[in-house]
Amino acid sequence: TSDHGEMLGEQGMWFKRTFFEPSIRVPLIVSGTDQVKADNEISRGVSLVDIMPTLLELGEVEDRREIEPALDGESLCPMLLGADERKNPGVISEYYSEGVTQPMRLAIHKQMKLVHVHDQPPMLFDLTHDPHERVNCANDPIYAPLLADLQAMVDKDWDGAEMRKRVMESQRRRRWILEAQKKHGKAPNWDQ
Repeated sequence: TSDHGEMLGEQGMWFKRTFFEPSIRVPLIVSGTDQVKADNEISRGVSLVDIMPTLLELGEVEDRREIEPALDGESLCPMLLGADERKNPGVISEYYSEGVTQPMRLAIHKQMKLVHVHDQPPMLFDLTHDPHERVNCANDPIYAPLLADLQAMVDKDWDGAEMRKRVMESQRRRRWILEAQKKHGKAPNWDQ
């Protein structure tokens, strides 16, 4: 697997800091165990947070039941054996790094994707009919029920205003530390 995708010119972008498909999609290949159905390809969305519970189950970790309730993800083992459904049918992702000014949260369910940037208009994409994410369907009344469902996923246990406050405070503290280090020696390279 990988930790993120990369925009390689799509949408005119050359970085990973976006929720467009090339930036968020990563390969996940599982092999070498009898808990995987041969030639099983899963097209349903899953998340990197599902990897730990999956590995705990594949590794037959005895006390994993004590750990699993604290994890955000769920084991993919049933899907690896051919099951089509998941306990949590959608995928959530968040983005706060690289000096963002607004927190971002993403919800994907089936082939619909909502990109929510705090204090900005929503972006809703129908990946079946618009795989390159060129048409924002958020204002189309046909998509209103789907938009409401995805917005409920985004809003569950998340407060964009509170997250913005936390992000801005974190950035302020780190700038203060950087300035103090510049005055009293060599400033660290945060990219290492």
